[in-house]
Amino acid sequence: MNLLALALIKKAVDQQSHHRSSSSKKSSGSSEKRYTSSSSHSYSLTEVLEASPNNYSSSGKLKNCVYNIIQSTPELKAVVDSHIEKLEAAKQRRVAELNAELETYCEPSAVISEKYATAVANLNGIGFNARVVGDSDSDYGKFWYVKPNPAGPHAAYYTAPHTLVLNGVVLDKQTFESGQNPFEIELAKYIQQHPTFKQDYDSLMAEIESLEKRKLALFLSSSKKEELAALRQKFESVKAVYDKVGEYAENIEKYKNLTPEQKEKLAQYFAAQEEFKTLSDAVLLSRSKSLQITGYGKPSDVQDLIEQSKSEAFDALTPEEQQALDALPSTVASIVLSLDDEAFNDYTRGSYYYYGDSFYPSREVNEALIKSCTEKTREQYQLQKANAGSASQPGE
Repeated sequence: MNLLALALIKKAVDQQSHHRSSSSKKSSGSSEKRYTSSSSHSYSLTEVLEASPNNYSSSGKLKNCVYNIIQSTPELKAVVDSHIEKLEAAKQRRVAELNAELETYCEPSAVISEKYATAVANLNGIGFNARVVGDSDSDYGKFWYVKPNPAGPHAAYYTAPHTLVLNGVVLDKQTFESGQNPFEIELAKYIQQHPTFKQDYDSLMAEIESLEKRKLALFLSSSKKEELAALRQKFESVKAVYDKVGEYAENIEKYKNLTPEQKEKLAQYFAAQEEFKTLSDAVLLSRSKSLQITGYGKPSDVQDLIEQSKSEAFDALTPEEQQALDALPSTVASIVLSLDDEAFNDYTRGSYYYYGDSFYPSREVNEALIKSCTEKTREQYQLQKANAGSASQPGE
């Protein structure tokens, strides 16, 4: 064990002795309490170390103890803070690199957005009410592109809709290129929802015509008038379905009769759409990385950048800091094992926990160190326990 570790352990033991001496001078009737809550449970260090690492309560106590030892020991806190500072600087370099990458999409964005707008405008000549729509509630329901932004740290984001609708029916690239008629597809779905529309239409029409011929009965009977009004009202909803089917049938024929020139305009649109999608996917990935590296959301796309930053951060430390950081788990473990139960419980107050799974240098460094320290503490405890057992065996 190096001299720093020995000095820190001695310091911890001295602090315990001083604390016990001060506590013994207080009267039993003093209003001061060692624990913030009367319901706080006092754990023995042995109890915690004997418990399973999966025991949430005991594991939490040990983690809190490790964290508080680091935070209250200037020599340890200094090297941890330095590591966090270096990791923050490395993170900011990744942010700058991603911003620079985003700028490279400005020129292709200008080209494809203009090409796409032209292709959309040309759809007005295909004989349908053509609209391109997007999902305003979803980042992924539209195309993303960028423009230069002199006032900001990176290019500005813009979006464009990407779903083509002809007379209310969606036409996608796959359907167009397969030669299928989108209106036939929609008509088949619609008839499945209204399988008896033709029979209902004919039946109600016949009933209405029959009742309308009975003019005298209608004149003399209010109930017949009400019956006819009810039939006409019911017929209106059935007629709406009948007319919708007719509308589909008309659009089926219109789509079948598209000219080669009109089909070419659709082909040009889908080619521009595919090109725009490729750019949009790249921009959206760059955007996601920028958000994740700065702590927004789970860092699923930036693990390689995080590892690169960790490596740079460690390399940026002085040789002395690197040595201290490498030795920190063993040093802290030795300090923990030197504590009496009273001091251990003092160190377990509060909480080091970070919530969520976003990337922050302070979280990254502290959680990794706390994990290493708790594992090393348990390892050293088991080793001490085994040595003590060997020493007590007869004949040793």
